[in-house]
Formats: sequence, C-alpha cells, structure tokens
Amino acid sequence: MRVIPKDVPYCVSFDTKDMPGKIKSVRVELSTYVLGPNDSVRVDLKDHPLYPQLEAYVLANPSRKK
Repeated sequence: MRVIPKDVPYCVSFDTKDMPGKIKSVRVELSTYVLGPNDSVRVDLKDHPLYPQLEAYVLANPSRKK
C-alpha cells in the first residue's frame, strides 16, 4: 500500500474539459479550529460555488461508520 505524505492536498472533482492537457480539480483542506468566546466563523459553505463538487464527492463516498 502506497503511503501519501500528509502535505499532499485532498482533491475531488477532476475535469479535463476546461483546460485540455491539464487536470482541473477542487482542493479540499480539513483542519481543526479552536474558537474563542468572541470569535466568528462562516457557516455558509453550501453557498460556495465549488460546494456542489464537494457534495457530489461526499455522497459518492460515504463514511464506513454505521
């Protein structure tokens, strides 16, 4: 089994139509973020223009947890 280094980004939604000879993908970054009592964060991810590609990936690759 090949081990991929942790610094290689997660990518979903691969497309070659927009850029012939290149592969266009959507990069996803996951991390933990600790909030202070007065911090604000965005919760409107579903409104991002690339969200449909992320959603399609998640729906096609469900968690193994039951």
